[in-house]
Amino acid sequence: MRRRPLRLGILSAEFFDPTLSRGRGGFGKNVPTVASSFRTHPELGVEVVLIHGFRRSPPDAVWTSLDGVPLLMRPAGTSRWSDWITYCRLLAAARLDALLTMDFSPPFRGTFLALPRTPAIVWAHDPRTPEDWTKIATLRIPGARGRPSDSRPVDCRSFRFLYTLADWTGRPLRIAVPGAFIAQKVAPTYGVVPPTVHFLPVFLDVPDVPRMKAKWPRVIFLGRLDPIKRPWVYWELARALPDVEFLCLGESYYPYEQDGGWTPSDPPANLRVLGHLDDPARAELLASSWLLVNTSIHEALPTSFLEALFCETPIVSCQDAGGLVSRFGRYVGRFDGEGLAAVPHFADAVQRLLDDPACRVDLGREGREWVIRHYNASGFLAAFSDLLSGMGLRWHPPIPVAGANNPS
Repeated sequence: MRRRPLRLGILSAEFFDPTLSRGRGGFGKNVPTVASSFRTHPELGVEVVLIHGFRRSPPDAVWTSLDGVPLLMRPAGTSRWSDWITYCRLLAAARLDALLTMDFSPPFRGTFLALPRTPAIVWAHDPRTPEDWTKIATLRIPGARGRPSDSRPVDCRSFRFLYTLADWTGRPLRIAVPGAFIAQKVAPTYGVVPPTVHFLPVFLDVPDVPRMKAKWPRVIFLGRLDPIKRPWVYWELARALPDVEFLCLGESYYPYEQDGGWTPSDPPANLRVLGHLDDPARAELLASSWLLVNTSIHEALPTSFLEALFCETPIVSCQDAGGLVSRFGRYVGRFDGEGLAAVPHFADAVQRLLDDPACRVDLGREGREWVIRHYNASGFLAAFSDLLSGMGLRWHPPIPVAGANNPS
């Protein structure tokens, strides 16, 4: 029996808060979901400390909070050596029992080294292999020069040093993924071959709003308006289907062309660009839409896919996410580069599903059942408990977390 709550550090570069990180994507949304669940359920016996993997702040402003959860940033003073010592002391004072990282990025190395004995779990949501980066490198913005900012590769094989060091020192270090198909990406991305890649599902924080579809055909895009998502393909799809209502939810990390981004312009009359919306308005639009369309050049397991299926909204995409789209929607095939060649294929798939209400309803219901079964709070807590136990930490959730996405 633990005498005090387990102290969990969550290391991330995104926090679903524009004051802390650019944009609000799926990675960032998972952080406050996990942190808030533990904060609002103290009976689970977990205290969370968030750690910003990138942001540096003056030494007197390294601590802030996100929705009531303390958040630590790296100090930015006049001496790198002094800053490093201060950072190590701050982390030591946090008395962390375990570290959970949202993916792995090279700037995370400092935190790993500052906590040399702390058991750690790398939650690899989107490990990008050299093959993935080769495909992403074909990305171009129509009519623009140069490469988009988010197509430049990031080499994460420096993780191999941390993994080897952990083996030498006996530090428990695990890698977990939210989907089985992602496990095969771990070795080429991180340069290590762990004996086991564990499963740690996301659980969704989506209000269970009424799933009443719009009276007239409505399609929705949910994601960052950044080049890697190729929103211009969605623009052209809306032009190709003028009798369908198209909604676009999301903002950009790179809102300016000079930063390697894409600037939305000249939307067709049937396209409404709504920017970022919080729940429940966001969930209500997802639930009222007939289809979710995803035009990205690369995806792993997008949170938007799981949210759409929870709302009984099938998916049309040129990324199949471990067969998820083929199973609960329509996969139109892969199209690299600017992606405009995919527009007629998207238009055909969307129109066919719009014209087949029975199929659409069946896909939505089956998708919701699948998400509720596999991506719920109880499943996360059980898998998390198993991971901690395997690293020598005793923690067992006393009760399941109640909620719409937690089946009994």
